[in-house]
Amino acid sequence: MTSYWDWTLTPDLYSNPIFNPAQVPDTTLSGDGTYNATEQALRDSTILSLPEGRGGGCVTSGPFVDWPVHLGPFTFAQAYAYAPLPETAFAYNPRCLQRNLQPAVIELYNDQTVVDRLLNAPDINGFLAVLDPSTSGVMGAHGGGHDAVGPTMADVFASPQDPVFMLHHGMVDRMWALWQRNSVGVQGVDEASRLFALNGTAVINNPPAEALVTTETVVEFGVLDQPRRLGELMDVASAEYCYRYDE
Repeated sequence: MTSYWDWTLTPDLYSNPIFNPAQVPDTTLSGDGTYNATEQALRDSTILSLPEGRGGGCVTSGPFVDWPVHLGPFTFAQAYAYAPLPETAFAYNPRCLQRNLQPAVIELYNDQTVVDRLLNAPDINGFLAVLDPSTSGVMGAHGGGHDAVGPTMADVFASPQDPVFMLHHGMVDRMWALWQRNSVGVQGVDEASRLFALNGTAVINNPPAEALVTTETVVEFGVLDQPRRLGELMDVASAEYCYRYDE
């Protein structure tokens, strides 16, 4: 088994045990940040019509109150430029972990209806249309989880510095793993075809000049592991992974 943040449980993020140090001090990942009007003004344009959160500034309680963030910040423009990052991109920039919990975002992009749509998607195109649309400016369940916790979590490149990133991506991985094996009774679909189903390029929003990924596409892991073909990485129950999710 592996850990994940089930978006559908306690969508009111202010009372969610993950973000409530007062309720569960031993297992929380810290709560909201202080109110920051500047951050509120920079909210993602796809969620401007939703009620804003109460935070935006530094996390004030829980085990990660003094958690240092070193990388970034980055802007959305840097992600969509399809060009090398500036020389200062990886400069050391220590600052606080920032949060702006937004229950309205989770309730819209990550509720049970969305989970059902993911699991019942007929193919990988339909699955990704709900999870992570390739159209710029359109948010899916993946982006919803990031934006609902940001601003550190909403930072395109620096978001892994928020500990919630790992649990959020555990849920993304869970949705994919369950969908891969959710082919029983689906006419014309076998498990093998879903297990290795791919869509698009390796670049955000699939720019037309980029090559489509295949099971032979090589993924680089730097110091963490040797290079791996995508085909080696697509079954959570095989090879060196060997884990599973509850249904």
